[in-house]
Amino acid sequence: MAQFNKVFLIGNLTRDPEVRYTPKGSAVADIGLATNRSWRSESGEEKEDVRLTNLKLQKILYYAQGWYLANFTKPLFKDEIQAWKFGPAIYSIYKAFEKYGSLPITEVVTKNELSEINQKDKKFLDEVWGVYKKYSGTDLMQSTHNEKPWKDTRLDITESANSETVIQIISILEYFKSLKDQT
Repeated sequence: MAQFNKVFLIGNLTRDPEVRYTPKGSAVADIGLATNRSWRSESGEEKEDVRLTNLKLQKILYYAQGWYLANFTKPLFKDEIQAWKFGPAIYSIYKAFEKYGSLPITEVVTKNELSEINQKDKKFLDEVWGVYKKYSGTDLMQSTHNEKPWKDTRLDITESANSETVIQIISILEYFKSLKDQT
């Protein structure tokens, strides 16, 4: 008699589950699950708890850079974005939060650090966050793997190979500008 484990996953699906079958015929589901939550406090204030991992942060920074380039034709930040096997990444940011591994980042940004960002850019970053926060790092990684800047940069690199190859800023600009022009 077959034995089964029962597992309850609590969260929001971020995409339709994909079912594959092993060579022996067992079904395996691939799901995207966001563990973010929103609620109202006793005082009626809207609260939100969003898990931000290093993987998710890397992808959100990539999207922020892309949309900033498309809207303002200049980069939001100077760091190069590399085409890592897990999607676009910024080495210095990765190293800063490497200690968390795949766990959520728990460091708090200080007001002093935020004061370096002007109001226009803060508003822009809030908008990018509003769009992408609902996705898991894995979902964002899979999205970037289907996008031209990452695919073109890794053209001659196998998907499982490590790489420090830089995604050219012009490639990111052209791709996000084409997306902007479609809307």
